[in-house]
Amino acid sequence: MTMQNPAVAMPVPPPLDPPPPGPASDCPVTRYLGRSPVEAAMGFSVTHCDHITRLEQPWRPHLCEPGSRRLDCGALIIAADHAMGHHISRSTPTPGAATTLNLRLDWHVDLSPYAGLSVVPRVVLLHAGVATATADIRALDDGGLVATATGAFLVGRFPGNRTSADVGAPLDLPPVRSTADLPDFAAFLGCVTEEERLHLPPSPDFVGMRHVGAFHGGISGALAEYATRPLIDAWRGDSPLRRVSFEIRYLKPCFVSDALTCRAAILRQGRTMCVAATDLWQRGAPDAPNVTAVSTSVRVDT
Repeated sequence: MTMQNPAVAMPVPPPLDPPPPGPASDCPVTRYLGRSPVEAAMGFSVTHCDHITRLEQPWRPHLCEPGSRRLDCGALIIAADHAMGHHISRSTPTPGAATTLNLRLDWHVDLSPYAGLSVVPRVVLLHAGVATATADIRALDDGGLVATATGAFLVGRFPGNRTSADVGAPLDLPPVRSTADLPDFAAFLGCVTEEERLHLPPSPDFVGMRHVGAFHGGISGALAEYATRPLIDAWRGDSPLRRVSFEIRYLKPCFVSDALTCRAAILRQGRTMCVAATDLWQRGAPDAPNVTAVSTSVRVDT
């Protein structure tokens, strides 16, 4: 007698409805929230055509690694988070709600000096109020694959389970500061080091959702990645370094009315690989972090 498998295949959540083609200004989210201050401060643009979202980040001195003419990894984190969130927001029936829950970047190669980047989200699935997306990060000049991003986003709701009616009108923010005289990404962030901790002062340039008044998820991610670098540099010594992956989890909003404090530590280290972790918190509460992140790197000469 032939036994039948009693297991029932679970239905696959259908993709979100594809958005109509057109520029980003046609997006109901853009009309509802206005342009993100981070979008203006970074200098990138978001366009939509044939159901494809594309973010372009031209090369800018204030987005470069300190002492280098290569775009900082933090700039890639911000661009990936913004591109996927914007694509999900455009594809979601409820305007304006796409809050990052987690984000991961897998690095492949370094960008060349003076090269810009582009981000194109590739997959969006919606299930139980959470949308997942992946994206390719490529060099703007030759299209070479630099990194791959994946993320999960809360849709249809703002942080704290609020709706658009609960959060009120967008914040009235001052114009974005000029970045013409900023030499690198560290100056753009403007972090202050104190007792082995980094403090990111509040800035309207770093606001993501203007209704919520919270730090852009990419900004807090970039800060977390930046905080691990002194520890990883001390571990590698004179050896060349290759970044492998960066993962970040957003536990609660980081409101831009308060400074962000960041502390990094080595979780595991060996001859070849180093894993560093970071916690970000506000209002003197390190035991209740807003954001946690893990960065993995390897030496390439071992």
